Formats: sequence, C-alpha cells, structure tokens
Amino acid sequence: MRFIIISLLGFIMCLPTFGQTTYNSVQNGRINLATTWDIGVISCASPPLTLIINEGHNVKLLGQSFSYTCQVNIIVKSGGILSLKSEDASSSNLELGSGSTIIIESGGRLLSNVGAGSHEYNDIFINGTIVWNGETDGDLNAGVGEMYTIDEANRVVLPVDLLSFSVSQKESSAQLTWVTASELNNDYFTIERSVNGISYEEVAIIKGGGTSSLIQNYACLDSYPLEGLSYYRLIQTDFDGMITVFNQVAFNAEITSRLLIYPNPASKEIRISGVTISKGLELMNIQGQVLYSQSNFNINDDSIVLDISGLKPGLYLLRNGENVVKFIKE
Repeated sequence: MRFIIISLLGFIMCLPTFGQTTYNSVQNGRINLATTWDIGVISCASPPLTLIINEGHNVKLLGQSFSYTCQVNIIVKSGGILSLKSEDASSSNLELGSGSTIIIESGGRLLSNVGAGSHEYNDIFINGTIVWNGETDGDLNAGVGEMYTIDEANRVVLPVDLLSFSVSQKESSAQLTWVTASELNNDYFTIERSVNGISYEEVAIIKGGGTSSLIQNYACLDSYPLEGLSYYRLIQTDFDGMITVFNQVAFNAEITSRLLIYPNPASKEIRISGVTISKGLELMNIQGQVLYSQSNFNINDDSIVLDISGLKPGLYLLRNGENVVKFIKE
C-alpha cells in the first residue's frame, strides 16, 4: 500500500493515498456548491474522490441530504469542520459509496447532533450502512494527539493516545521517555534521530503494548547522541503495518566529544583530532549517506587532514565509532 505524509497538529501521520481526484475546500459553504471547492462541484465521474476540509473552513449540509454513490474519502484537517447540523428540523444525511472513509484529524470536528427542532436523522451512511448516528453519537472533536477514522466496518481511534514524549540528558546519553494513555493493536515503536529535523536515522525499536486501556510508560537510552542540537521523533507501527509519526522533539546535548574538527566552518580542508584509529572514519551527509570512509590513516601532528574542497556547501557529519560530530562546508 502506498502512503502519503500528512502534517497534523501534534503529530504527523501516514495515511493511505486515496485516488486521483482531490477537492480542497477554499471557504465555508454547503458541500454541494462549486464555490466551496477549488475544482468546482463534486462529481463521481472520476472516482475515487478525496475531499479535504481545510483549517478554518466549515463544510455543511444545512438541512439537506446528499448522496455520492462512488468512493469518497473525506479528510477533516485541524481547524476544519464537517457539519451535518441543520438550522431547523430538517434531516441532514450524508450517503457515501462503498470503500469510503472519513478521517477527523487532530483538531478537526464532526458536528452531527441536532440543532433547533426535532431531528429524526442526522447521519452518515457508507454503502447503505449507518456509520455515524447524529442522535446517539453526537459531535466528534478530535483532541491533541487523536485521529478518528470512520468507515463501513467500524470507527477507529488513533492506535496510540500519546500523553507525552520527552528527551533529557543523562550523563553523556540521551534519555527518551514517553507515556501512552491507551493503545490499539500497537506492534512497536521506532525511535529516530536527526541532525536537522528533516532527515532521520533509526536509533532503536521498542515493543509496543498491543491493545491496552491502561497507562503505559516507555523509556529508551541513546548512548551516543549527536553533539549539540539534534532532534528525536517517535514512530508507532500497528500490527497491520499502518504507521503514525509523532512530533519531533529538539535536544541539545552538552557533550564533550573526543573528536575535534578545525577549522569549522571550513572550505578546503579540515583537521580531525581525537580519532580512535581502530574504529575508522566516515564522512556522511545529513541524510546519513556515507560519502567517504577510511580505515588506514596517516597521522600528522596527532591529527588527520581531510580534503573537503570537492564537497558542496552544507552540513556534514563525521563518525568515528560511537562519536559523531557536525561540521559546515562553506
């Protein structure tokens, strides 16, 4: 299955890609109006469809029922609203075709309870099956760290309700701790580390708690953190392979590395001291790709001279065993 990264308030998550025809909301409005969407009136001519309700937009039914017989996947972004409410006693049903999905991201809202008057119906149907009952289910407000998926099989909360994730220094190591309030089919967690908050490398894999409604406490020790500012993030993988990527956390390691690089920044060459000869030396870009490695050295005045004139300007890493330091090529 292909995945697409979607940024959320509080975390980033991976969701299955839904198809080729995508409608983005551009303002508040009724779901059937051309002015509500960037590409006009919703049509099942080229299914499946993806409807994205963006931040600050309220897409409404306003007392009318609408039926789309094709697969329609609705994503309500943080700050977005899908409203089944009507202003009078009229029913507001939303009927979608087989395979449809509604995702309420953290900070998104589904308003389906009754407004003025008495409502018999205010519901969502997928493939003829009621999946959201406005009278009994009421409104749905996805809190921080939550996501709700509504499909014709069931309604699923985000597999892990994460209460906290933090990094602190413990001697020369980075101590990572996180707490979950509940877990659903949680297989394992992955801890990743980054020098720039963009490109990450795996640090550890920690077994998850499966399905639990109890508070779970986790801890992981990175014995060889990057010197200075770096970033950590937590990834959760469920038994079906679906992943959730939570917020990155900045960490400033106050560590005196045995490796010393000078000058730094540099344009032509750098001198490296404190190298443990038996552990070799690797030069990497910020994506973690090894650009150069060496196991045999010519030591000159207790240091190694490395020609970097051929490198593009940017941030690079030098690794000598467990020691990793950053330098800038001008």
